[in-house]
Amino acid sequence: MKNTLLAIGGVVAVALVLAVGIASMPGTASMELRNKNLLAKASLGKSDEFVKCKATKAFSNDLFNVTMSYLPYNVSDTQRAQVLAVSDKFETSFNERCDPIIASYEDSFETYKSTSREIEKAETSALDRILGLEQELPDSDFAEYSPSLVFIRSGGATAEMSYSRDDVEAFFKQELGY
Repeated sequence: MKNTLLAIGGVVAVALVLAVGIASMPGTASMELRNKNLLAKASLGKSDEFVKCKATKAFSNDLFNVTMSYLPYNVSDTQRAQVLAVSDKFETSFNERCDPIIASYEDSFETYKSTSREIEKAETSALDRILGLEQELPDSDFAEYSPSLVFIRSGGATAEMSYSRDDVEAFFKQELGY
């Protein structure tokens, strides 16, 4: 009887150790999720065009200044309409080029952030879940790639612009002929 109880106790102890060991093993995230995370992070490393476009949208006065230089006080309504059409055309071409760059960077950041959190959650052990020890990655873990911080660290208002005043003036001269 004593040996039977010891045997049962030993089996229970081994089962308990195995159960705790298995429960404390972290899970694994899928390769698809890991690849998605890796691709998003890789695209965040190429932020130069994002910064140029963002800086130009936020701080460039070149288009406004050139447009105003073509609109003297006594300009006719026809000339005003032509100048404003050229200004709109320049702005539209700039937006068509830069809006996708900005959106792509911001989308990649959100993908990187969400997949990183999904990976962290997938790799949390069952025991940690049972004990309520799950933790979400803090936003500070993503600061290196945050669009606003990347923009500020890259110079913000002093960052290189996507176009210069000379580019705008050349466009106006080409379109208006003067």
